[in-house]
Amino acid sequence: MLRHFSYLTLDLQDDMRYEELMELLERIGKVQIGLSKETISSHLKTTVHAPTFVDSSEKRTEICTICQDKYENKDKIGSLDCKHEYHEDCITQWLVQKNVCPICRRQSSMTMEENKREVNGR
Repeated sequence: MLRHFSYLTLDLQDDMRYEELMELLERIGKVQIGLSKETISSHLKTTVHAPTFVDSSEKRTEICTICQDKYENKDKIGSLDCKHEYHEDCITQWLVQKNVCPICRRQSSMTMEENKREVNGR
């Protein structure tokens, strides 16, 4: 997994003092790869799941790829820009940790909105 994000790693020496680490933190600033719950709740497209009845030969099970549970009638579903769908709670928890789609790894456009808010001090 690290090889995918090797550009994000720092070459830290084991013998760095606390003060040097704090100075480094001040220089690089806050590094956040997830989104705030406020940003997610105000931008996540949500729907209510309603089972679709299709021919039994084409019957497919719809599951949330995060929790691996089936979508039940009236579950809240969150949809990302890439059109992948998940349980609303599952994708919210995911996006707080990582701002990418769990399936295609596409970054959400919500990032730009959150960055604007941070720059404007909101």
